[in-house]
Amino acid sequence: MKVEEVQKLILFIDSAKSDRRSHDDFDVAIKNKTMEAGENEYIEMEITEATARRDFYAVQNFNKHFNIYYSSSGKPYSLQEGNPTSATLDTELKNDFQAEFSTANGHSHDETFTVSFSQYTGRITISSTFQGSVPADLALDTNVDNSCFEIIGFSKKRHNFTIDGQNVSLTGDLPINVQGEQNIFMHCTLVQGNFQNNTDGLQNTDLVAKFPILSAPYSNLTFFNTGRLFISRVSAKKLLGFRIRLTNEDNTLIGLQTNFTAILTFRKYKIVEDKTETAIKELIRLERLKMLKKEI
Repeated sequence: MKVEEVQKLILFIDSAKSDRRSHDDFDVAIKNKTMEAGENEYIEMEITEATARRDFYAVQNFNKHFNIYYSSSGKPYSLQEGNPTSATLDTELKNDFQAEFSTANGHSHDETFTVSFSQYTGRITISSTFQGSVPADLALDTNVDNSCFEIIGFSKKRHNFTIDGQNVSLTGDLPINVQGEQNIFMHCTLVQGNFQNNTDGLQNTDLVAKFPILSAPYSNLTFFNTGRLFISRVSAKKLLGFRIRLTNEDNTLIGLQTNFTAILTFRKYKIVEDKTETAIKELIRLERLKMLKKEI
């Protein structure tokens, strides 16, 4: 058996010209008959090129929340959505802690906090010398929904401050991440036969490509598939409309604010009989019959 390419279709897609919920979640309508696989045929899809602007933020609703914990209760806070720097991140956390421990919030004193960033370790330290009473259970809690733990460099749990008299301090156990996501993951409903690993082993996925984010914020992200990397077999026999989603590694939409474009190449293949291979098999069969007759 051998495989022959019998049809090729190049499709240009643009989220701005699609039925979209957002630029990272849209439908591509195919109303005309374009490609259909018959008996002993199948269709493959290749991501040939993709382009988007890096206009999605490092901090979004899905990764901006934390709690300031004390007196057996967590007080909810959130980072400002956007692209922070280590300096703006330090200022935000400082302002949040000072707002929580202020006379305006019912405390006896307006406490002063310092948030510093280490260029050597990439970690931040939060510290203060309290004027009023120090909560014995003072903590920074990142074990919350839509947590900012990766952004601020504190793993997803409750982090207790070290308390020495009136002095309190807490250093992150991870480097901060003000760059946000490292990759964009492209999903397409035409494909169901790919796999990805999770804690339970391999599972089927509609994931068709992973684009590394190598450009600066607000500049263009462009992917050229020079080595035929992202090729997937289309699950259906007929090329119909499909849905595209662009997500982070947690399958959350990446947050594109402007259009995504791509070139998809579809190829239809036919499995055909190899006449040379068939002839050889027939010769072998005949030789075996001759040998059997001699033995009889």
